[in-house]
Amino acid sequence: MGGRAGHMSHLYDNPMLTFEKLKEVFKKAATGELRGTEKTDGQNISISYSVLRNEAVAIRNDDHAYKRGFNSDDLIAYMAAESPAFKGSRTGRSRKKKETPIHVRNAYAQALETFEIFAQSLAPELQLEFFGQDADIFYNAEVMSASSRNAINYDVESLLIHRVGHQAYDEEKQDTVSMPRAEAEEKAIKLEAYLEEFYNSMSAEGMGLQVGAVLQLQNLSTGAIYDESILRLNKLMSENDLSDDNNIGQLIIENLENIVKQHMPDLNVATRKLLYRRMYAEYYGQPVKGQGIDSRTIYKSASDITPEDKEKLKFLIDSSKKTIKDVVAPLEEIIHDFSVEMLRSLDSTFILDNRKEVESLQKKVSSIIQVIENSNSEEAKEFLAQQMKKLKSVENIVTAAEGFVFDFDGHTYKFTGNFAPMNQLLGLQKFSRGDIPSDLFSGLEPLNEAFTHKGDEFLFIPGGFKPPHKGHLHLITRATEKKPKAKPYLVTGDTPRDGVTLQQSMDVFRILLQDKTDLNLDDMSVITIPAGGLVILDEDGIPLKNKDGETRYSTSPMQGIYNSALGLPKNSTVYIAYSTADKEHGGIGGSIKKARPDLVVENLPVEPLPGQYAGEKMSASDMRQALIDGNLKKFKTFLPEDSQDRAEYIFTRILGFEAKDDDELEEKHSEEEQPLGESFRAGDLYGLIDEVIEEMSSMSGGSVALASGPLTFRKEDKKKKKRKKKEKNLPEGMVEQVLNYLLSKEVTL
Repeated sequence: MGGRAGHMSHLYDNPMLTFEKLKEVFKKAATGELRGTEKTDGQNISISYSVLRNEAVAIRNDDHAYKRGFNSDDLIAYMAAESPAFKGSRTGRSRKKKETPIHVRNAYAQALETFEIFAQSLAPELQLEFFGQDADIFYNAEVMSASSRNAINYDVESLLIHRVGHQAYDEEKQDTVSMPRAEAEEKAIKLEAYLEEFYNSMSAEGMGLQVGAVLQLQNLSTGAIYDESILRLNKLMSENDLSDDNNIGQLIIENLENIVKQHMPDLNVATRKLLYRRMYAEYYGQPVKGQGIDSRTIYKSASDITPEDKEKLKFLIDSSKKTIKDVVAPLEEIIHDFSVEMLRSLDSTFILDNRKEVESLQKKVSSIIQVIENSNSEEAKEFLAQQMKKLKSVENIVTAAEGFVFDFDGHTYKFTGNFAPMNQLLGLQKFSRGDIPSDLFSGLEPLNEAFTHKGDEFLFIPGGFKPPHKGHLHLITRATEKKPKAKPYLVTGDTPRDGVTLQQSMDVFRILLQDKTDLNLDDMSVITIPAGGLVILDEDGIPLKNKDGETRYSTSPMQGIYNSALGLPKNSTVYIAYSTADKEHGGIGGSIKKARPDLVVENLPVEPLPGQYAGEKMSASDMRQALIDGNLKKFKTFLPEDSQDRAEYIFTRILGFEAKDDDELEEKHSEEEQPLGESFRAGDLYGLIDEVIEEMSSMSGGSVALASGPLTFRKEDKKKKKRKKKEKNLPEGMVEQVLNYLLSKEVTL
């Protein structure tokens, strides 16, 4: 959870947890008796409502508590770091503030606005019961928004109120204090009914409001995993001469004794006790000052200590965290491996298609691993090795839920499985870490993080871009020139075209943009449409279903723009750039405006560069054909003048095609002059028609209705259907359209 809620413990974090109790947790989990809630990867917040001030308020840190929370305007101003220091701090000291990204600020603002509407809808007596007169009770909550996502891409916009971690305001302390667990959960349960009623009747725009749903881990299909975990645990206990009655703290002390005796056998008992207390405090983040365990006191207790032993003692103190972490590591591994297996069946309630999100996470982590393994960075490789000790394999990323939170014996614990190592690896794309080069992952497509720039203008540029050519570059250049303040987002699909992948296309883009001094791929983001398509949403963001009740998907870049626009902060400005040869792309603006009337939507039509023949636009299909033919000379005509000297490198090294000489090309040309009837069978033609239909859909939005309202399918996925059924169900006139395409090559990507 983080934030004001504090740290939520793993089982191995509690030194007082006995091995008997740990085994009991394993047993309850394995038999399906462990109840709890989903752990989420959102933005933490403590939220309340002031009846006196008639406004929702929130707390993010200790500086906000004594003010009984800040309203939306004050909180956002604070997070925007509009002043160099926070005025009104409890201490009165000036404190530097780092600006919080706009997408996070907007998510908090939307959450506060929605919660305020809810609180104001309650009867006065209920307002006092739930919140007190002046924000006397703060609820531990999580903001789940596409515009503020972390590692996991949640589909559901929601302010999730947890069942525990709530706080009451203490007038004397001028701070909030933890509410007793039973009281906190009772408040959450009462609140849940009113939240559900409010959500069902809510007509205004805003986030969903809900209390974390109670979940129950499914019992293991086989007892082998449980039995193995218990055997490993018993082995660890035996190696350390421990029984079920002993606790994790004793495991730590037993190992510290062995370490100290090995290096300092003559150290007296009193000093050893002080040393263990100090190491213990360092590891668990407890205060050292005033506890009689400062370094000077420890040195003083070791009478007649030699300079050499003093250095050893200093080393033990300085390396406390690492030493104890190494001691706990075998136990942590046992608990971690068990957690991974328990979470295999846990689906996130905030993700519509958990399988797709798991596949997406696996793919992203695989890309990170590949970059590190192919790099010369020893620091990155060491970091990877540390994370792979837990992860072991990308295939062990088995759930899109961050974890599972449960109560046991008066404590709140979490199972997080492989989220932690996965999150650490994904974080390398966003944050610098030690000596790992910051540009190591610059060649990777950006994570599908929504809108992390510092403005409120969004420029969407849809296309196939496989591969990109000077026509695409022209479109991007003109669009960014017209709207220089807007952050550009390339919207494209993950499906390869004629052997050209998205990653290869991004590599080509990087080269072409580098040859232009005023553009850079790193200044753009990429919204990727997965191979299986995006969920088709209605105006309210609800997934559309077919007559069989199955969720509908679209691979069109237009769907990517539409879905993204639904998650934008209020009152944002949206620009949609497209070639005038693809006028239908402009129709998506009407759909967005209908679903989000608060957005300013503007089309940016751009005149295309001419193609090979008069009246034609430049075609990525023709460019790919040049690749397939091995025609480097023709391929060059698709590249800008500034990049002509890079043509062969792009052709062979980046895209992986072989350039043929003139004689080979002449021979191929003579073969292509054969009549259509001699070179194609009827079955071949229908296969080609299917490919073209798919291509047309992805390019022009042919699989979606763009006139108004939400995006909807005009054709169903026919991959699983038999050939005769395919042919029979082709929309009227579609065959004719496709044949025209094959003959004239006017429809392109």
